[in-house]
Parts: sequence; structure tokens; C-alpha cells
Amino acid sequence: MFNKTNSDGRSPAEPSVENRPAAKPTAPNGAGAVIGASLNIEGVMQGAEDLQILGAVQGTIQLPNNKVTIGQSGKVSADVVAANIVVEGQADGNLIASGCVTLHKSARVTGRIVAPRVRQEEGGYFKGTIDMDTDSEALKKAFSGSAKPKAVSEHPRAAQDAQQDAALAKSAG
Repeated sequence: MFNKTNSDGRSPAEPSVENRPAAKPTAPNGAGAVIGASLNIEGVMQGAEDLQILGAVQGTIQLPNNKVTIGQSGKVSADVVAANIVVEGQADGNLIASGCVTLHKSARVTGRIVAPRVRQEEGGYFKGTIDMDTDSEALKKAFSGSAKPKAVSEHPRAAQDAQQDAALAKSAG
């Protein structure tokens, strides 16, 4: 009487498989994407979810509406554009956030930080410059809808690397 089912074994109130809305892919516990400790990635990364980096990344990370966390084992040599950036590991490059950049005591950061808010725990290492101007050109450029991710051209070592490459090419030719 109360255990009514359709011929396919489902209750009348339960939609059939083909009529069910597709499940949205999500990471466990809403953590977003994770780059594991054994992974090494080079290139441009773009997306629309939070990212935790435990491995090594070189290039550009472009997640303007999300949070990027560089874990204690993470080693990043990249320009990072995100809503919020948390560094527990090592970062070398430009960290540009529309919200806050947080450096934990285990952080080792070399480069440029551009964000309205910056937090640094005692013991964290930072060498570079900090721009907290909310009207800065770097913030406007990084978070404008038309801005495309760039190669690491603004990276602190980019000019030095280009000079070394030119010198090697000249001596080889």
C-alpha cells in the first residue's frame, strides 16, 4: 500500500535517470583543484575554482575569482592572479590579488605583491615590493575582463633570463 514503485523500481516521486539534473562536478569537501606534491607543471593555468598547489608550477596562474593556496611543499615560479592568495610554501614572481595576500610563517616569497590587503605572519620571508594601492594599474590590468594571461614577462628574473639567452645565442652564432 505505502511501498508503491514504478515498473523500473523507482518511486513515482523520483525522476528517471534521464530526467535528473546533471550533478555538478565538485572536489571533495569543496576544496577545488589540487596539484599534488609529485606534479611539475609549466605553462598558463586558467579556471574557475579554488586551487591548492603542493607540487611545482612555472608560468602563469590566472584564477581572478578564486583562491590560490601554495601549500608548504609547493614551489611556484609564476605570476599568480587570484581573488585571494595564501602562501605557506615558496613563491617567486608577481602575486596579484583583488582581496588579500597572506604569507604564513613557513612562506618564502621573492617578487612583487599587489593587493589591497597583505598579511604576514612572524617568521615568514619576503623579499620584494608591495603595492597596496587599490587604483594600481597592475590590479586594473589583471582584473579587467579583457586582460589575457601573459607569459612571465613581468617576472623579476625575466629580463635577466632574456639577456642570458641573447648572450648564449650570440656566442653560439
